[in-house]
Amino acid sequence: MDALKAIACLSIVAHHLAAYGPMSQIAYPLFSGFIDGVYEYGRMAVPVFFVVAGFLFAGKHAPGGVLLVSHPVQAIKRRYLRLVVPYLAALILAIGCAAVARIWMVHESIPAAVSPFQLLAHALLLQDLLDQEVLSAGIWYVAIDFQLFVSAVMLLWLSRQIQHRHPNLKAGGLILITGLTLASLFVFNRDKSLDETAFYFFGSFGLGF
Repeated sequence: MDALKAIACLSIVAHHLAAYGPMSQIAYPLFSGFIDGVYEYGRMAVPVFFVVAGFLFAGKHAPGGVLLVSHPVQAIKRRYLRLVVPYLAALILAIGCAAVARIWMVHESIPAAVSPFQLLAHALLLQDLLDQEVLSAGIWYVAIDFQLFVSAVMLLWLSRQIQHRHPNLKAGGLILITGLTLASLFVFNRDKSLDETAFYFFGSFGLGF
């Protein structure tokens, strides 16, 4: 599993180097075929992270499709804080680097000065849903990771409530997870307008689950 994540990580880093910044434009005439390939296929490693995330979620929070979390809201809060503290630290560093870069050069990959609302949207992991200019490439992943966690917790919590009323229904959690996984793979994932939501990526997460 660690090897899969390492390979996927290197693929994503290569994709970003090929896609963003002035250096990729300078190097493109020399290695156009290679850069096109890395840009197009490097991002295909993203589902690996979501599959692993689904696998780890199931093992820790819902073995056998049964939610172990007794207080879903508290679990969601803990997950948010775990994600957002290092995320905001990296974001503040990115904002500072962008401010310095704007002094030296003008380039489409450098974001404009941040507004208070834009910063708040990023802090709440809602930047894409609120159509705010992103402050750094790749931070969409953190927001989707959080959405996937919330979706899985709420689905399994719902299945637990259903099972309380229908004790004979033993596989409610797996049924709901499988249903959303199939809907994501064959419906939501085919709609580009949904790629800012967990519905678009839940197919990969559900496969790991």
